[in-house]
Amino acid sequence: SAGPGRPALLQTSVDLNESSRICARRVDVKGHQVHTGAVYVTIGHAPVRASSGDADYFVRFIDNLLHQTSPGGAWSSFFPHERDATQARYRRAKAIYERIAAEARAQAH
Repeated sequence: SAGPGRPALLQTSVDLNESSRICARRVDVKGHQVHTGAVYVTIGHAPVRASSGDADYFVRFIDNLLHQTSPGGAWSSFFPHERDATQARYRRAKAIYERIAAEARAQAH
């Protein structure tokens, strides 16, 4: 197991046939614990394209952020003075992911 001065190393291979982003997550019985930044892999100069499932995940994630930061939500006390501005940013991000999901669904057909 990892600890100070004792890193954990993971070696794996991933077969990719299209440009992608890759990240690593550590999950335990309590759920999501750690998430690395993404590494972007470009194949044939093609851009990374999101799947509708990925975009839909972020729409749901942002819905949860909006719920949790609303009055009565578990994180409502985190934004005593900037809730409206923060939630406006979340809503703008949600609109972007909704558009990405729609574009991905259209490309799949």
